[in-house]
Amino acid sequence: ALVPVGLGLDRFVLAGPGMEPSIARGSVLLERPVPVAALRVGDVITFRPPAGSGVAGLVTHRVVATGGSHVRTGADASSARDPWVLPLDAPAPARVVASVPHLGRAYLVLGRPVVAGSLLVLSAAAWLVVAVGPRRRRTGRNSRDGRPTTRKVGGGLYAP
Repeated sequence: ALVPVGLGLDRFVLAGPGMEPSIARGSVLLERPVPVAALRVGDVITFRPPAGSGVAGLVTHRVVATGGSHVRTGADASSARDPWVLPLDAPAPARVVASVPHLGRAYLVLGRPVVAGSLLVLSAAAWLVVAVGPRRRRTGRNSRDGRPTTRKVGGGLYAP
C-alpha cells in the first residue's frame, strides 16, 4: 500500500462502468498528476469536472481530443463526448499509469453503509461470544479415557 505513495502515485478505485471494457469497474488506478497541457489523445485521466457541469465528485475518462486552449474527454463505454472541456489552466488532473483489475471491489462493497454496519455488528457479536461465552472447566481428567492426568508414581508426581 505504501509503494505507490513512495513512487509519487495517487490511488483511486474506479467506481462506475464508464471506462469498460478497457478498465473494469472496481479496478485500482495508480495515477500521477500532470499539467493539462501535457495530456495527449488516448490518456486516461481522473479529474473534477468544471463547475456548473452538474457532475459532483471525480470522473475518470479518456482524452478524446486536444485543442489550442482545451482538452475534451469521454467515457469508453459511450461514443458521446463529455459536454465540457478542460481548459489548459485547469487544476492538474491525474493521468492513469497503471490499473489493477478488481482489486478495489472489496473497497466498493465495504463502502456501502449497510455492509459496513453489518460487519461491525457481526464482529462485535463474535467478540462477545469469545470474551463472555461459556468456558470449559478443567476437570483434571484426561478427555480421552477419563483417567486423571497426573498420577502419583513412587514418592513424587508424574505427568504423562
